[in-house]
Amino acid sequence: MIMRASRFLDPGAKQTKSNSEHQTMTYKILNYSTADDNKPRPGLLIDDQVYDLRSTSDAMSEIETIELFESWGQTKQELEKLADNGALTDGKALSDVTLHAPLL
Repeated sequence: MIMRASRFLDPGAKQTKSNSEHQTMTYKILNYSTADDNKPRPGLLIDDQVYDLRSTSDAMSEIETIELFESWGQTKQELEKLADNGALTDGKALSDVTLHAPLL
């Protein structure tokens, strides 16, 4: 599933009157696992990097992928906050993860 969120051109930038231009960020929600932990978990794919949604905030620490869609309004706001505040760190290369069925 492809989603779009607003993100500043410079992730560290603060919005000001002269910096009100936004770039659209395209992302995908997926289930994935790693060689270290083969249990599927929800992730966010941006470009070729997969970010573990459970490690991004307390609100998502135990979330399942299906729950992201069941409460989409809240999920979308949370994802936009993560993108805007630079909380998406320690991404893994898409080629280094195993993809699973989209909804478990």
